[in-house]
Amino acid sequence: MTGYKGMCLDVRSSNNNNGTAVQLYTCNGTGAQQWTAQSNGTFRALGKCMDVAGGAKDNGTLVQLYDCNGTGAQVWEVQSNGALRNPQSGRCLDDPLASPTPGTQLQIYDCNGTDAQKWQFSNPGWKGAWAAAPCSNGPAFTNQTIRMVVHSTTAGWGARVRLTNRYGTAPLAVGAVTIATRSSGGTVAYSQTVFFNGATSVSIPAGGDRTSDLIGEVLDADQSLLVSIYLPGSTGPSTWHPEAHETTYIASGNHVNDTSTANYSGTSTSWYFLDGLDVFSGSQDKRTLVAVGDSITDGSGSTTGAEARWPDDLARRLNANATPLGVVNAGIGANRVLTSTATPVGGGQQDSLVTRFSRDVLDQPGVKSVILLEGINDIGNSQVTTQNTTIPSAQDIIAGYQKVIGQAHAEGIKIYGGTILPDKGSGYYNDARETTRQAVNTWIRTPGSFDGFVDFDAAIRDPSNLKQMKPAYDSGDHLHPSDMGYQAMANAVDLDMITR
Repeated sequence: MTGYKGMCLDVRSSNNNNGTAVQLYTCNGTGAQQWTAQSNGTFRALGKCMDVAGGAKDNGTLVQLYDCNGTGAQVWEVQSNGALRNPQSGRCLDDPLASPTPGTQLQIYDCNGTDAQKWQFSNPGWKGAWAAAPCSNGPAFTNQTIRMVVHSTTAGWGARVRLTNRYGTAPLAVGAVTIATRSSGGTVAYSQTVFFNGATSVSIPAGGDRTSDLIGEVLDADQSLLVSIYLPGSTGPSTWHPEAHETTYIASGNHVNDTSTANYSGTSTSWYFLDGLDVFSGSQDKRTLVAVGDSITDGSGSTTGAEARWPDDLARRLNANATPLGVVNAGIGANRVLTSTATPVGGGQQDSLVTRFSRDVLDQPGVKSVILLEGINDIGNSQVTTQNTTIPSAQDIIAGYQKVIGQAHAEGIKIYGGTILPDKGSGYYNDARETTRQAVNTWIRTPGSFDGFVDFDAAIRDPSNLKQMKPAYDSGDHLHPSDMGYQAMANAVDLDMITR
């Protein structure tokens, strides 16, 4: 971590005794300059924490190294301008000389926005906490605010929001953005303004994306947040995620700072122009797992607002196991491995898995591994030939898998295959398509291509009829699981496999 004129944050003489000065010093790559940010807002080096001496709150109080103890003297919040604020004192980490002088012990001082209080992180260690795979041709907005619920799957210190105009045909004007902890529904408990390169507004070119400045917020795992976006002009068809399985609130005019939803007269169950929330992991290790697939990964059939998709349940298992992986969901309803098609609601369009894999999966921050569950829509929409085979065939779908497996492996990312769920009783089912499903699942279970597999089929099928879901796991359409079924799917994932 560097400060004024590129000097590094340093523990004096590499001494980890309590009370050792935290100083600015010439960068040298030693352990005394290797700081990691923890999810509780602390910074650690040499096994101890950066600490305000004596827990004092006065200007000029020196900063030292001390045993980590969980007190307010050791908590720091990143501000949008790069400052580190100690919330207990309300003051910022400061270079008292405001000059590149090696050996200057740091202090806390009134936050003033000067270069003496700005810090940069050379290896930010971002990991994905939430994502929504974008689709095209969503509804248009004019002079409206959209308030959306996003659910962080992992803890982190500091956050950033990612906006997208991927499918827009003109620049998208964003007038204001806030992020808030949620009280309930769309009601705000605590809100912060989101900045983009220091500004509260941003223009996103057609086909482009924008990532916010770092937001000084300590996020908990399994925490729901509210992101409000004001769109002052006419957007044209939106870049959106049609099936959020969450309630989104829509108001006329700029209401990003409203704490209630009194002015939000409309609702929907989609996300708009928002495709990611990342958190600062404090580690250079890759710490994001991407779940990619169709409506089963997207959570169709689950209870709206309950965060009961199987990737949500998997994230809770990882957190209970103290495994610091963020889980992001790149599922899209009706998605196919091979064919781009319409979205199931709203008249939107979506890219096939092989087309979108790089953008929606590999471009997530810090990707360590992928779980792929897709193919039922290819099979369910396949044509049965006079030879009682299907087009696309099992081999066609497998070839699509092999393409994305190769892309993942080229990036050093492990990818695990999920066996396709049984669907007897649904409109998709017939004997020829069942033969294709079984052939694809046999290939997924066979070592040699995927780095491993998750047997979702075995976890959810009815022991008395292996071609259909267990009734308790069926949402009712014989294609999508219930909340209980999604939990069973998450329970089928071998945590040791995906974390090693």
